[in-house]
Formats: sequence, structure tokens, C-alpha cells
Amino acid sequence: MTTIYPQQIIYLRHDNCFLYAEVVQVAQIRQICWVRPLALVVYKKSNFTYSFGTATITQLDPSPQIYDLRQAADLLLPVGLVQMALDTEAIPLLARLTPLEEESRNSQKGEYLQWFIYQLWRAHPEMFHT
Repeated sequence: MTTIYPQQIIYLRHDNCFLYAEVVQVAQIRQICWVRPLALVVYKKSNFTYSFGTATITQLDPSPQIYDLRQAADLLLPVGLVQMALDTEAIPLLARLTPLEEESRNSQKGEYLQWFIYQLWRAHPEMFHT
């Protein structure tokens, strides 16, 4: 596992959704990290599916829906679910976000984040123990 440091951009993936966030702090002993959400990227699944033996890969639509979460609440997440984002994926994503002063407040963004975390928790309950 790669060591995670503050100010790195990370992501969590569940199904066809990616939550990108900036690491604020890491508690190595508890294996959790404090993150500041940046964006939720949701890819629509296309009807195109590849099968290789027992593995099936569903192709994702190349034009995702991006939800700006920079005004959302910070999160504490299990380090085991976190992946480091590559610069080549994080920089173009951040460039697509609207400047904060131009953005209108939208309460629905918090609901998207809540939905994603709930789905992640349902998929990995063992990672969210206290």
C-alpha cells in the first residue's frame, strides 16, 4: 500500500462513481484519513460489456457528470479504500470545476456525497468499524 500524505489528491471508487478529495491529515495508527471532498464524478454505464473468462468489464461513458463538492463537509475515511489520483486525471478534473465565487449554492450536492458514502459503506462495512 502506498503511503498517503497531506495535500495529496486521492479518490475512492464505487461502481461507476469516483469521489476525488484532498488529504488534510492521516492517522496511521487508526488507519483513517481526514479528507476534503473536491468532486464526485459519475460515469453512465454504456450498453457495451466485455467478457474475459470470469471477468466482465462494462465500458463507461466518456463524458461523466461532475458534481463540485468543494463546499461539502470534510470526511473521515478508511485508508484502505483510498487510491492516489494521478496528476493526469486530477488536474483536468480540477480545471473543469467552476470558480467558487461563480458557483451557486446547491443543497443537492450534499445529497450526492451522502448517497456515495452510503453506497460505499454498504459495499465495505468492515472498513468502517469503530
